Amino acid sequence: MLDEIIMGVNNGLILLEGETKATTGKFSLSDHRQLAHYLSLLCFLLTIVTLLQTLCLVQITLTSQSQSALQENKLRELTNRLEKLNQSHHLLFTQYPALNEYCPTSNSSTGGAASTAEAH
Repeated sequence: MLDEIIMGVNNGLILLEGETKATTGKFSLSDHRQLAHYLSLLCFLLTIVTLLQTLCLVQITLTSQSQSALQENKLRELTNRLEKLNQSHHLLFTQYPALNEYCPTSNSSTGGAASTAEAH
């Protein structure tokens, strides 16, 4: 364990000097300052890394949200175009009922053949 610990106060700093049975080396004030400097540098770097990770997460979130908004807009546009096409198709088959004889349409939800005019 510790054979002897001598504590001294110099300009508000506590200096520890001691020897142990296992080690015979002593740490000077400059060693403690250097260690404190490295520890503060390590804390600073960890803070920077945490900030960078947060920025990356925010960027990923914003990118994902913008892609979702774009996909939603495209889906809305395609739905509108499909509805217009369906209305045109229905109008065409209503105006020309003979098309039902030559162009039977199949209902994909039931799998059976049914005319568009009958479906609407």
